[in-house]
Amino acid sequence: MALLPAQGARVLSDIERRFHRWRSHRDISGIAEAERVLLQLHSLEDSEPAIREKACAFLKEVVVSPVTAAEVFRWRVTAVALIGALAEERVWCEFLVKVARSRRSELRGLELWVERALGKLRGAKPLRHLLRLVQEDDVDLLVLALGGLARMEDPAQGLRMAAALPRLLELAGHDDTEVRSRAVGALGRIDGEEARAAVIAATRDGQDVVRLAGARALGYRKVHPAVTETLATLLSDRRALIREEAAIGLRRHGSKALAPRLIARLAIEPLRQRVALWRTLRKLCGVDHPPEHGPWKAWWDRFGSRGQTGPPVPDSKYDRPSYYDVPIESDRLLFIIDTSMSMGYALHENTKSESRLVGAKRELVRVIRVLDGRSKMNIMPFSSGVSWWSKSLVRARPAARKAAVSFVRRLGHAGKTNSYGVLLEAFDRFPEVDTIFFVSDGIPTVGKTVIQERILQRVAEWNRLRDVRIHTIAAIPGDLDPAPGTYTPQHDAMRFMRILARETGGTFTRVH
Repeated sequence: MALLPAQGARVLSDIERRFHRWRSHRDISGIAEAERVLLQLHSLEDSEPAIREKACAFLKEVVVSPVTAAEVFRWRVTAVALIGALAEERVWCEFLVKVARSRRSELRGLELWVERALGKLRGAKPLRHLLRLVQEDDVDLLVLALGGLARMEDPAQGLRMAAALPRLLELAGHDDTEVRSRAVGALGRIDGEEARAAVIAATRDGQDVVRLAGARALGYRKVHPAVTETLATLLSDRRALIREEAAIGLRRHGSKALAPRLIARLAIEPLRQRVALWRTLRKLCGVDHPPEHGPWKAWWDRFGSRGQTGPPVPDSKYDRPSYYDVPIESDRLLFIIDTSMSMGYALHENTKSESRLVGAKRELVRVIRVLDGRSKMNIMPFSSGVSWWSKSLVRARPAARKAAVSFVRRLGHAGKTNSYGVLLEAFDRFPEVDTIFFVSDGIPTVGKTVIQERILQRVAEWNRLRDVRIHTIAAIPGDLDPAPGTYTPQHDAMRFMRILARETGGTFTRVH
């Protein structure tokens, strides 16, 4: 419900007052409480333009604040995102671009968040400014402006974007890979034969990032035979993530006639891609079988090819193992487990309950024992430093499972929490991994950076062509949403793990 002007003005005034009160507290609780206050500005999204303009002016002060403390970077990130949600005047588009291109040390690293905010801006005025920017030759400026256009989901913005179609078609052939990929993403928002042809052509590009942009853009285009056939062709792409995106796109663009091609891929794909194919087959065929080639092939040969559904198959026939109640839908697994000193504490403080590490080890041992021999896995304990069970992923055969269980049982607790370090090593050392389970009980406290938004930014960069899902498990007691003034480092740890999971398509689970 939209607020009346007087109500909106009171809400904004109250938020400003409480933010300035909390910002003087430079401990983690004060920084987090100030951010929580800022987030309440979302309640003004449907307010009168004049109120939203005043809110953006306040947020501008937060972004450009001369405070250099690294811990307040999250305020800047939050304020940038809120401007994207509230603004509809050109001046705010100009401001966000200026922030992204600033050389001020405290503003560096905001490019990702600015690009996302540009994609949320409403109305024609900001869009026209972005379309003017794509006429420039500066590559960094093009990447930023095109990234904003590619993220615009409002169909009305796609219609307006058509005015720049000739330039976008030109940029889809640009020498710079990042310009090309973002231009393809923008073209995906525009209806019409020329835009569709350019996106289809991008799926044949030699650069993976451009083909990925093409596959994703096709997924949200209008249904067309050429789109369907292109997505079907991408089921054989050399990059697993592109094959997965193609399978997802075919849920909207495919038909039951594609079932034999989808079923054939079940024989050769890793589990995560098989799950994507399985979900598409269920939607297109109206029947359910496990994500395995044999059952689907037998069904197609006997019933599906004759236009029949056959007898019902209970879903229970596909008994997926789970880790902390999260279904394991991958066979390229990395288990990251926090072994810092605090993991030796009781899960419920001031009680005689088992320690957080004991519970985490027991759950990890349980899941290792039920992995099948096709799964590949590794284990990375971390505290102040990082270690690993094996130098590469190991197939979960009986001897390997036994050795892994022995390794887990020997783990002890000591040191601090180097979240940045373990995530860096995970992405750098294990390129096969497509799913991570991350168990921890605390905020990052040591490493190259302990600033949560900086870590999230780097994960987004590392994950660009991997799309690794990170399921986070917080071994933390306490309320998820504490009352004002009661925020603790444990709540901040849950915040970090919730966002890390959300940003990577994973799930957040709390052990309490």
